[in-house]
Amino acid sequence: MQLVQQRAIREDQPVQIEINFSQNSFKFIEEVITLPEDVSITVRTAENQLIEDDLVGLTFYPDFSATGGVILIESEKESYEIIINWISGKITSKHHVSPI
Repeated sequence: MQLVQQRAIREDQPVQIEINFSQNSFKFIEEVITLPEDVSITVRTAENQLIEDDLVGLTFYPDFSATGGVILIESEKESYEIIINWISGKITSKHHVSPI
């Protein structure tokens, strides 16, 4: 995501990440990353970021801002929470491991 953000700044134009729930995948520019079936994706963002029923777009802008949101990637054993601040575009992440 940081590479997408840097590209938006470098090319002075918005760049979008697409999250496809039906394909369980992320599209970063031209690259698609498909997650295993036992991994789920949840996104909290503004309703206007919904492109289709199963497709969300998060956009980074050249002024360092972003559409913002929280992405939760979970499996039975662990989870990652990715937080994108809409004002600053700052990306932070948290990794959680489920106790055994």
